[in-house]
Amino acid sequence: MDLPVRRAITLGPADDDMIPESTGAGSRPRGARIWGYVYDRFVVAVPPLLLRASVYPIASCPSAIAIPFLDGNLRCLPTYRGDRCDQSMCGKECQNEGICVSHDHNVTFSCQCPLGFTGVHCEQALDSICRRQAPCGDHGKCVLTGNLEQYACRCDDGWIDKLVSGDHCDKRDPCPPEYCNHGGKCNSNGSDFECSCPLGFRGPQCEYDINECDSSPCAFGKCVNTVRYGLFCEKDVDECLAANPCENGGTCVNLNGGFECACTAAFEGELCTINKDDCVNNKCSLGATCIDLIGSYRCECPEGRIGSLCQYNDPCHSKPCLNGRCIGDPETGESTCTCDHGYTGPYCDEDIDECAEWGEALCHNGATCVNIAGSYTCECPTGVTGQSCDTLMEMCHPNPCLNNGVCVDRLNNFECSCAEGFTGPTCAEKCSSGDRCTCSPDSCLNGGFCQNNTCKCAKGFTGKYCELELNPCEMTKCPTGQICIENNGTRSVSCVCPVGYTGYDCLKEIDECSTNPCQHGGTCSDRLGDYFCLCPSGYSGKNCENIVDHCTINPCLNNGVCINAAHAGICHCTPAFFGDRCQYKRNPCSRNRCDNRAICRPTANYRNYTCECRPGFEGKYCELDIDECKDEPCRNGGTCHNTHGDYNCICPVGYTGRNCIENIDDCARSPCLNNGTCIDDVANFHCVCQPGYTGRTCGVDIDDCADNPCLNGATCVDGVNCYECLCKRGFSGRDCHINDDDCRPG
Repeated sequence: MDLPVRRAITLGPADDDMIPESTGAGSRPRGARIWGYVYDRFVVAVPPLLLRASVYPIASCPSAIAIPFLDGNLRCLPTYRGDRCDQSMCGKECQNEGICVSHDHNVTFSCQCPLGFTGVHCEQALDSICRRQAPCGDHGKCVLTGNLEQYACRCDDGWIDKLVSGDHCDKRDPCPPEYCNHGGKCNSNGSDFECSCPLGFRGPQCEYDINECDSSPCAFGKCVNTVRYGLFCEKDVDECLAANPCENGGTCVNLNGGFECACTAAFEGELCTINKDDCVNNKCSLGATCIDLIGSYRCECPEGRIGSLCQYNDPCHSKPCLNGRCIGDPETGESTCTCDHGYTGPYCDEDIDECAEWGEALCHNGATCVNIAGSYTCECPTGVTGQSCDTLMEMCHPNPCLNNGVCVDRLNNFECSCAEGFTGPTCAEKCSSGDRCTCSPDSCLNGGFCQNNTCKCAKGFTGKYCELELNPCEMTKCPTGQICIENNGTRSVSCVCPVGYTGYDCLKEIDECSTNPCQHGGTCSDRLGDYFCLCPSGYSGKNCENIVDHCTINPCLNNGVCINAAHAGICHCTPAFFGDRCQYKRNPCSRNRCDNRAICRPTANYRNYTCECRPGFEGKYCELDIDECKDEPCRNGGTCHNTHGDYNCICPVGYTGRNCIENIDDCARSPCLNNGTCIDDVANFHCVCQPGYTGRTCGVDIDDCADNPCLNGATCVDGVNCYECLCKRGFSGRDCHINDDDCRPG
């Protein structure tokens, strides 16, 4: 709920005790003026921002104003004091809206009274129109304007002020209190009213927020409609209460004057709309292509590399399986081939001869098994078909007999009974004598013979060519309850009880399970004229007499051994594999804890793993750094510094190398001049100079004239390891030591 405004105030010029030069949100030079609003219990600083952008509670006194500082303390205006700035420096609170003012640089204070009042604390009212007539009635306050006889009415809430349209605050304001929402202003003309809405709102009572996003102002972004309202926009709207503006699972966090999105790890951006490029810091090996995903990435390996990071050489690359699938261990470099059906061998390049192994079990009814690459085929004899030649062919389908001839199916053959006027194996030939053909031994069927151009049929057959079979039981009457059956191949008949019954009148049902025909624990179920054995797992056959060999075609992969059991073939896998067919490779290293780039090695039983540490590390998981400095590897006074997984030596002057073993060759730079010979030392060198030179680097030519070897006033000229004397007239010799005989002629 908005607090009523008491008055606008101006603070300034600021002095050193009141406002610091810079206060965070903004800055102004000393002496700048600031302004704000005094509420019942708050002071709100408004732009230009010099104070903190916050609201501080103070005393209820509307005249006391506290200014917030960065140190969190409240400081009073010069005319107020006290912990809550509620004590006037004028001694007593100035009455009748008097203002306490300071004099002489805050030395003395007094009340400055409004027009119409006097006294030390403005407690005395002067004779004025407001005092004499009280023109504003019971619903307003009389305020003098200009002199003691001019006034204006300051009306109470709900009553119209003279300055607007009334005279004495005696007319009700038609604007209901708090009628306009969102800081809208109610405007009255005395009889009617309407709301003036702030920007962003509309409606008779400013109750509707205008969605500025309807005009699509954001050209290349997502528009988010926001709401701010209140007299000074001091009321924050929680944008997160509406539809979540944050996308891709981002969490909306309401802020003062806005919101922000706390994105999931996979997204970023103001509204979490940007998928983070996880390939920026990818660990794909060199040559691999990083494919960015949502919250992760995938390494696309080049040919010959495998692994989630393409960090391994593909052991199958150089040893391909021709007719199977290669399973490789990138850590050991070993690979094995799981062959397709019909192939074997280390590289699945050897064809299995199924006919040699299981020929009779594969092709039935005398068919011939023919081996082919990776499989086999059955060549069926005439009369049977199917993959295993176990389906009898219907010789009369489609009908081979022409001209309405009747086809009689025979084993691996057929016979045609021709209509009148036709003859031949398929009734394709017309009779030469018209409607009837002269019979021949080949034209009479089913054992009939030709006699006088007529077929004499064997017992049980009839028809022109004996093609129709008679039912011998049609002329046989059996006792009550019995049925007639034809004896196979004899054309004779017998009267017997129906299947499943016995007794004189065939009324007793036979219990076929009475002889316990089911073997190996099979359960017998009696049926009419038959029985059924429900075999336990691992057995088959009419009487459960057959042991099912589940290992006939070995289901075990990766060198697993098949053990036949009652229910199925059980695969005993090698330690490196598991699964009902040994189809899965154990990889105890898939979630290993090996640290510091150690190599994970599976144990022999593939139930655990060990960590093969890199130099400089130890521990079960290579998690411990070895302090190589304990062994004092640095020689010649070098200082050892242990590093993560290694060490380094800080060598003294004159030594170098990993362990400070190598003496630095100070002669390498050829410091000796003038063909001097350099002799290396530790952090030093010594030059053996050629005759005539001296100095540390033989750079100094020895002055052979220093000892004045030239006599008799001769001039000495220095050379390299020598000198020359320039003798004066009358002297000669190396050192001008010979006095020439000037008296000698010539």
